[in-house]
Amino acid sequence: ANSNADLTTFAKLIKQAGLESTLEAAGPVTVFAPSDEAFKALPAATLDKLSKDPEHLKSLLNYHVVPGLMKAADFDGSKQIATVNGAKV
Repeated sequence: ANSNADLTTFAKLIKQAGLESTLEAAGPVTVFAPSDEAFKALPAATLDKLSKDPEHLKSLLNYHVVPGLMKAADFDGSKQIATVNGAKV
């Protein structure tokens, strides 16, 4: 995320949430990273509130992380996968 110009907001929020070690740990992990464009769709007050609450931010961002390597072909709608947050998608 740090090297992708379209993911600067996501990279900043990962740092604020203290998730760098989770994403840098021995993996693999798959990250569904929202683009800067997606974050622009949020009201500024919402993003500001999230950035000031690291635990809530961490919980929210963990919905975007899945243990293991996932490829587009793995998503055919027939199975659910568990995010790091524990949610099934």
